[in-house]
Amino acid sequence: GNAAYFRTKSNGRPWFPVLYGLYPSRSAAVAARAKLPGKLATKDVWPRSMASVHQAIKGK
Repeated sequence: GNAAYFRTKSNGRPWFPVLYGLYPSRSAAVAARAKLPGKLATKDVWPRSMASVHQAIKGK
């Protein structure tokens, strides 16, 4: 599928961000946000780079 998640911490507590799709640019990710399926479209969505995802996974 297009979805994945990883574990990190936010404010010292476990946090499980969901990743949905890979996009060629930030603007493409922002445009795709409006087309997310079902309840995902109503949640807070933050497009982020893979570099920032890797940093979060490493705990930096």
